[in-house]
Amino acid sequence: ADQSWTRPCAVSVPRLVTLRFIARYVQLAQPLTSLAEGWPKLLALFRAAMVGSSSAPVALLAVLWEWVRRMEPLGDGSPLLSAKERHEAKDVAEALLRATSTQLSRSLRRTERGARPPAGAGAPA
Repeated sequence: ADQSWTRPCAVSVPRLVTLRFIARYVQLAQPLTSLAEGWPKLLALFRAAMVGSSSAPVALLAVLWEWVRRMEPLGDGSPLLSAKERHEAKDVAEALLRATSTQLSRSLRRTERGARPPAGAGAPA
């Protein structure tokens, strides 16, 4: 897979800023055929972003959702007509949903630990 987006560059950009930029591009790219042609690189980006770190899986999931939504009007020009491409999109979506669920569970556990009153505190006298 092409990993060129991960190569070091002169400017360090936080991952969330990069995701916002990609999300905005997916929302506004014209013509739609150029967005469709970018599917292999977007797929590589999703896979690379999920390796080792599940930072911002909700943002990645939102980008995938927007891309799929924008492909609908293409009809026969949509990459999602290919069974292989549909399978890859489904696999990425499932992985992002699992990562989102894991992140949410961790956050809830931290919240539960932090929200519990100390033993004996608040007990009726």
